[in-house]
Parts: sequence; C-alpha cells; structure tokens
Amino acid sequence: MINKIANKVLYECFCLFSYLCAKYLAVMLKPRQGNKGTRKKILALPYYGKGRSGAQERIADWQPFFEERGIEYYVHWSYENKFYEENLMLTTNSFKQYKFYFKVLLDRVRVALTFHQYDSIWIQRGFMPLFPYKNGLFEKQLKKHGNVIYDFYDADYESNYDLVVDTIKSGDKITVASEFLENFCKQFNPNVFYVPFSFKYNNYPVKEYGNLDEITIGWMGSIDNFRYVKDIAPQLVEIEKKFPQVKFVFVCREKADLGLKRLTYHSFADSDFDFFKHLSEFDIGINPLVKYHDRTKAKVSFKCLEYMSLGIALATSPFGIPKGLTHNENCVVADRLEDWDEKLSALIANKVEIKRLGAEARKLVEENFDYAKNIDGLIKALNKSIYQ
Repeated sequence: MINKIANKVLYECFCLFSYLCAKYLAVMLKPRQGNKGTRKKILALPYYGKGRSGAQERIADWQPFFEERGIEYYVHWSYENKFYEENLMLTTNSFKQYKFYFKVLLDRVRVALTFHQYDSIWIQRGFMPLFPYKNGLFEKQLKKHGNVIYDFYDADYESNYDLVVDTIKSGDKITVASEFLENFCKQFNPNVFYVPFSFKYNNYPVKEYGNLDEITIGWMGSIDNFRYVKDIAPQLVEIEKKFPQVKFVFVCREKADLGLKRLTYHSFADSDFDFFKHLSEFDIGINPLVKYHDRTKAKVSFKCLEYMSLGIALATSPFGIPKGLTHNENCVVADRLEDWDEKLSALIANKVEIKRLGAEARKLVEENFDYAKNIDGLIKALNKSIYQ
C-alpha cells in the first residue's frame, strides 16, 4: 500500500519535472550550427544500455564505418546496465525506479543542450528511455535542431501509440528495420528509410555439419518469447515420437515441461554458459511466432539472424523475419501452427537439405546484413548536411 501511494506521488512529481525540463529545452535548445569545412558530426542516443543487442548492434556498432568515411560518430549511453537492473528491471521499489528515471532524464537534458554542435541526431525510439509518457513532450521541442532522426525496429506503438506516433511526426526523418514498420511510419511522416538490421555476423563461427545421424533442434530466447515455443510443443512431441534420432536443446532462463523426453536446457545465467558453444549444438534452429499481430509482423528476429550467421538450417514462422528469407530457398517456413510437424518432418528426413539451407542462410546474411554494405544507405537517411 505504501509503495502504491509512493508510486503515484513520484509519478506526478516526475511528470511535473518532465514538463519543466521540456519548457527549459524549448528556451535553451539551439538550431544546429553546421560544420562547414570540418568533419561532419553525428550524435547517436541508444534506447538501451551498452552491450544490449537492440542498442549495440542497431546503433553503436556503426561507428568505425562512419569514421572510415570521415564522419565523426558519437554514441552517448545514458545509463549503465547494472544501474538499470538494480533500480528498474529487478525491483518493484518505487523510489529506486524513479531514481533511475530522474537520473536518465537529467542526463538526456544535459546532452540535448549540445545537440546544436552536431549535424545529425539519431535517437533510438524516443528521447527519454523506458518511461511511458503519454505524448511526445520532448520530441516536439527537439524539432528546433533541424535534423533529428528516430529509429524503430519493433512495433513500439503497440504499448504506447500516442507517444510513438508523436515521435514519428516530430522526426525530420525516420529509420526502420523492417518493411512493415516502413509502411506504418509513412502514414505519419513521408521521410522514412529502411535500414537493414546489420550486425557483426563474422563473430559467429559457421557450423561444420557432421553426418547428421543425430539431429538437434534448437531454440534460444527470452522468457517472454518462450511462450511461442510452448504454442508448438504438441508438434514437437510428435516429431520426437517419429524420429528417435532427434533431440532438443533450448537456451532460456525458464524451464518448462513440454512433454519432450530428449530435451536439454541451458540458461543464460549458468556459470559455465557458453553462447556460441550451445548454439553450435543446433542443427536446425526454430523461430515460432504463431500469433499474427503487429509485434510479430513488425520485428526483425535477431534470433533468426544469429541462426543464419552460424550457418544453421532455419525453420520459421512467416513473419517477423529478416528480408530475403524464402521458403525452400534459404529456410523452411511453417505458415500455420499445424504446419510445424509437416515442415520439420520433411527437413529432418533430408540431411542434404539441412546443410544446403544453412549455407544459403549464411550467404543471405553476408549479402544483406553487413555494416559495410549498408552504411551508405544509413548515411543517406541521416543526411541533411553530411555531404553538403
């Protein structure tokens, strides 16, 4: 009860403080100065902490590719992951949570006062991470800069429609990681650019298939996404019954009884956890997203990209997948929930096809999700005076 009352009071205080900060920025923000005759400068603000895949791969890891083109690229991290976990993610204590919000907002306001020194500002999702504002309070003020670009790689509007739409409308341009998001954002802003979700795929060792006398079907992901595996559990049980050479390996913090007798779990929290070692056990990686809604349609499954980078054959639902994946060309697509048994059975029975699909998937990653090949498209998206 005390925590509930405290949360309400702190919420009201923070909203008032946010309003005052927005008014302060409205007065203090300066238009971009431009850097005529000097190296162009970009400031990037990730939504998450350093090392988190949505922030590290999507935003931070472009840095050396900008530098190669003579563009200064600065990444500003507003909080440390440990601070986030201790004060927001792993606690229900309202005082700790608002300690996090106040610290991050003050940091963002401080850095916003330097925006005029940069040719382009690239912000992931929105100005203030993780707090559920009801509208684009800050994003409207940032238009004063003249070249602020927002990036989206998921259907964030599903949880906070008004805020996301305000943000899209306020941006000089928008970058997105999927064609679905491109079409959504163009309803509110004509300047939308598709920028593939690039990442360091060469860090992933390509799987060397053996004779496949035993076949391991694998999945890895968060507790939240584990529900999709549970959706196809009856089909996986049938697979196990039909094919005695098949076993399962799942990498997740949660363990559930799915009715599978030959199932091994690895947890990200294990002291001896080895990410690449465990994923390399997979012969077929599965990506079930059997619920058809905007969240699954808009996202680009990083899980798929990781399977593909390892050269693992991919069996997937038809949405939320990287552009270029095509059934029987570089993956197997199970269009409906009831298709999973049939599609996996056909793949298990064809060892040559398992190896071929793995190789073709790796080839697709190399051709389409490489920083070096996509940097020029991103520069075009961020451009206002980059090459002027």
